[in-house]
Amino acid sequence: MKLFVTGGAGYIGSHFIADALSEGHEVIAVDNLITSHIQTIERIKQVAGIDFAFYELDICDEQGLRKILEQNQIDAVVHFAALKSVPESISNPLKYYKNNLTGSMVLFGLMKTLKIHNIIFSSSASVYGSSHKSPIKEDFLLKPISPYAQTKVITENILRDMTSSIKEFKALNLRYFNPVGCHDSLLLGESPAIESTNLFPVICSVASGEKECLSIFGKDYDTHDGTPVRDYIHISDLVSGHLSALNWFKNDKKISSINLGTGQGYSVLDIVNQFNSFLDHPIKFELSPRRYGDPGIIYADNSLANEELQWKCSKSLQDMCHDSWNWYSRD
Repeated sequence: MKLFVTGGAGYIGSHFIADALSEGHEVIAVDNLITSHIQTIERIKQVAGIDFAFYELDICDEQGLRKILEQNQIDAVVHFAALKSVPESISNPLKYYKNNLTGSMVLFGLMKTLKIHNIIFSSSASVYGSSHKSPIKEDFLLKPISPYAQTKVITENILRDMTSSIKEFKALNLRYFNPVGCHDSLLLGESPAIESTNLFPVICSVASGEKECLSIFGKDYDTHDGTPVRDYIHISDLVSGHLSALNWFKNDKKISSINLGTGQGYSVLDIVNQFNSFLDHPIKFELSPRRYGDPGIIYADNSLANEELQWKCSKSLQDMCHDSWNWYSRD
């Protein structure tokens, strides 16, 4: 297929392009490089051994985006581009509504005009909020508690309405849980332009001595060790879910929302202990009060992904921790 990928220099986008190229797909990609790096594009080409077209472009730039799309016969759009920091979205909601929704609206409008009818949308498990009992199923009521999550829900709703109004239009929302790890080549991994607040990068920064201590928010949850439980998924498994999803467009469904997670929950201390099993020095941590809105347990029911995408995860927690550390500590 000929794929148009937004956010192509980002963590998930870069891994997807590398594997899509390796599987024989043709890729045209854009990224505004605000939260990513241009060097990532060359690394993608090195990993895949294949060139592809990349444009430094903000998808809010309708004229620039139109020019690229008009020059190519696109089979499907894979829409990763978005600002994604939950804390920043809470402190600066207008920035997130303006960027995430405006960019999507421009893209979708051009898809309608140019008759591009297939899209995979990079959504998030944050759309479910924090009040549901796990495992989380796709038909649960959506209860977003951050502006970031709200932008995902609104975008999903726009795509649903487009499938109703345009006969040929098909949309697949993939709701990610917590992607971690890196490419087997160690050429691609998570390299945000801003400091990450995600658990795995923070643990790695403590292990490397860059941070003194890991703060664990909550010690009295109803979990096996009192610390929060989450569903972490290796980036290679997440990408394989997207590649499987390209076949979804061949079926009769117009729209679907599918979880991409392992279906397994791990506590913060489970992850710390897994890192400690191979690190030279144990991770220093402190137990801090719960953060407002943080649930105790969130993990996916991934049976729909198994059914509709014929997809399952293959990487273990050990793989996720080892790969995260190997990426972070690489020369």
